[in-house]
Amino acid sequence: MNLGGRALMGLLFFPRGGSSQVVRYLARFLPDAGWDVRVAAGSLGAEGEPTHA
Repeated sequence: MNLGGRALMGLLFFPRGGSSQVVRYLARFLPDAGWDVRVAAGSLGAEGEPTHA
C-alpha cells in the first residue's frame, strides 16, 4: 500500500549543524515511500554577522 503524498515542513536549526542531517536523511528516503521531496535552504543575516551562513 502506497501512502505517499506531498508535505511542506518548515525547519529552523540553532545552532546550525547536526539537525540538518535529519533533512538530508528524510530527503533521501521519503521518495522510496512515494513522497515528492524538495528541499529549499537559506540563511538570515548580513554578510559578516554570526547569523550569516
